[in-house]
Amino acid sequence: MSMLKRDYTSSAKRHMPEEWFDDLPHTHLAVDDALEQEALFCNMLRGRAK
Repeated sequence: MSMLKRDYTSSAKRHMPEEWFDDLPHTHLAVDDALEQEALFCNMLRGRAK
């Protein structure tokens, strides 16, 4: 919410910039979900540093 400068309902993934997402599989397996979330978080921080 803070990085998007939006309220809770406007902060869903569909409102996030495409560059925050990597092309990782969305399998619902715990390890894959964790890697997907880690990549999203790192990309968000990388975008903040620009």
